[in-house]
Amino acid sequence: MKGKGSFHKAGIIFTVLCLCGIISFTIAEATLRVLGISYPVFHTYDPIRGKALLAGKEGWYRSEGAAYIRINSAGFRDREHTVEKKQGTYRIAILGDSYMEARQVELKDTFGQRLEDYLRSCTSPQYNEIEVLSFGQGGYSTTDELLTLRHHVWPYKPDMVLTAIFHGNDLVDNFPKINTCQGRECPDYRRPFYYWDEGQLKLDSSFRNWTFESFKDRMLLTGVQYSRTLEVLNKAMRVINNWRVKQYTNFAFQETGLSEWVYAPPRSALHHEAWAMTEGILELLTEEIFAHHGEPFWALVTNPSQIDPMQRRDLKERLGVDTLDYPEQRIMKLGGKLHVPVVPLVYAFQKYVDEHQEYLHGFPNYRMGAGHWNEKGHDLAAHLVSEKVCAYLTTR
Repeated sequence: MKGKGSFHKAGIIFTVLCLCGIISFTIAEATLRVLGISYPVFHTYDPIRGKALLAGKEGWYRSEGAAYIRINSAGFRDREHTVEKKQGTYRIAILGDSYMEARQVELKDTFGQRLEDYLRSCTSPQYNEIEVLSFGQGGYSTTDELLTLRHHVWPYKPDMVLTAIFHGNDLVDNFPKINTCQGRECPDYRRPFYYWDEGQLKLDSSFRNWTFESFKDRMLLTGVQYSRTLEVLNKAMRVINNWRVKQYTNFAFQETGLSEWVYAPPRSALHHEAWAMTEGILELLTEEIFAHHGEPFWALVTNPSQIDPMQRRDLKERLGVDTLDYPEQRIMKLGGKLHVPVVPLVYAFQKYVDEHQEYLHGFPNYRMGAGHWNEKGHDLAAHLVSEKVCAYLTTR
């Protein structure tokens, strides 16, 4: 009888705790909604690429920089575009990651919008205007970008596909086993990735399989779309990450997913494999574009540690190298082999920072010199790429 009484008492305590939790959660939700407090998460689960921006989602993003974000009806951070291309229009589709999505700045200040602005002065008897469509999404690998091209971009019939390559994490994202588990940070298999099979690249989409981890991730990603409380908890994690970034001198590589080994020649078998994988995916991407009678173009996005003078000096010392342009040199060589024009932004960015003593990466609410491009970074990148694109279009 005593055991039965203890069990009954434990049941009552458990029920009371659950009710208290539900009541507390309800009060928190109501309070946050009444006060208008919201930190929206803009992406959701996607069965093709792991995650994707949620069409129609909008709200403020203030974790790094500040901008009001609206995701268009096609599920991309851009203005609305008709699928049908107007006669006499030359279309450029941009692929890329968070640099191209650019939540940190207003839409008008993003690389894609500024590129279109600059290209208005580029004229040719073959077309009346140049239209730029941005398909960039935060956290994307080159594999994700290739799948975006195949499943979302081709209906718009772009004439050029401009891929923004960010070597700071593309190699790691394309080749998840380059990471070893450190603490709770393990390889990210919650996305599609390619692997070699008898010399051929094959796609692994096993992230779709239901596991405890995948179920948890999908439920949290769904829940945060409806719960202000979960939004606040997610925001708290971002605040903690921002605080961590500010504590380190070599802060660029304290940011999630960035790898410094990329900026020196490969020093291990895994480094060689990671490079071979990324180059193989870029070849697939190029073949895909040529097969659709499009014109490929690459822009090499800058890592803040390549640009900020203090970080540049420290990174060169740690790696024992004289320059930090190994990825640029290697990717330009591949571009030459595949007949793809390449714009390496790092040299002009370094020159600009040295001459003007201004930051092209970073924001006051994050850290200047770290993170993504600010408005000046987007503008300079767009200006440099527009010159190369216009020259290419008018001389071909």
